[in-house]
Amino acid sequence: MSKRVRTVNPKELEVVMDRLNFNAIAEFLGKTKGVFIEDLDRRTVPYARRRLEQITGKKITSWAGRDGQRRGYVFQFSTKTVNNKKTQ
Repeated sequence: MSKRVRTVNPKELEVVMDRLNFNAIAEFLGKTKGVFIEDLDRRTVPYARRRLEQITGKKITSWAGRDGQRRGYVFQFSTKTVNNKKTQ
C-alpha cells in the first residue's frame, strides 16, 4: 500500500536540514505555512509531530512530500487550529 507523496513548493515552506532541532522547527512553524523536513524516517514522524505539539501547544498535521528529488515530510498547523488556538 503506497502513500501519496505530494510535491511541495519551497517558496511557501521552510526547508529544514537539522531534523532533530524541534525548537527551531517550532519557531519556523510560527513564521511560515509549514516546514519540510527531508530524509525523515516514516517511523519518526509520529514522534516528531507529538513533540512539536508539546512545544507549540497546537495541533500539528504531517504529510509526505517531495521537493524535486528530495523526499521528506511536511509539518504544519492543523486547520482545526483557529487563530493560533486549539478549538475545543
